[in-house]
Amino acid sequence: MEKLKRVNWVMLFGGLVVVVGFFLPWLSFGPEKIVSGSEVASITSEVGDSYYMLYAIPALGLCIAAASLRSRKLSAGLGILAGTLVLGWALFEIFRFLHTSTFSGLWITIFGAVILLLGGIVSGHWRNPPDEEPEPGVPMGARSMSDGTMDTALSSLRKPSDPRDRS
Repeated sequence: MEKLKRVNWVMLFGGLVVVVGFFLPWLSFGPEKIVSGSEVASITSEVGDSYYMLYAIPALGLCIAAASLRSRKLSAGLGILAGTLVLGWALFEIFRFLHTSTFSGLWITIFGAVILLLGGIVSGHWRNPPDEEPEPGVPMGARSMSDGTMDTALSSLRKPSDPRDRS
């Protein structure tokens, strides 16, 4: 049960959405030819364009999904990176020429990238529980205070016995 608490569910979901969206329809080249992200990468890499980098999209999604099972912080960092890269590329392409012929797969992939970007920012910086298991019998905050500073930190929280002793 403790391992389930360490899972970064937002990043797991976002990574899997990006992978699924990559294989759904992205573009239409007429009524008979609808292609997915994987087909775009395959077709364009055959003609020498740099779209072979599109294969990094599902690879990043899978890496983030796997990382989310082990480390909240790592998956959040990867999500920020992947979300920024995918969104930057997608927005550039959409504004360039794809705005008239896009389909649900591209938008689902973009949606997944937004989840990764925002989820990485939120879960990696504001809610950051430790990735490692706590040592048995050691309070959560005491692990980083093994040099004796725990007593000093706790003493500032104690109520003074006499109200005139407050500093």
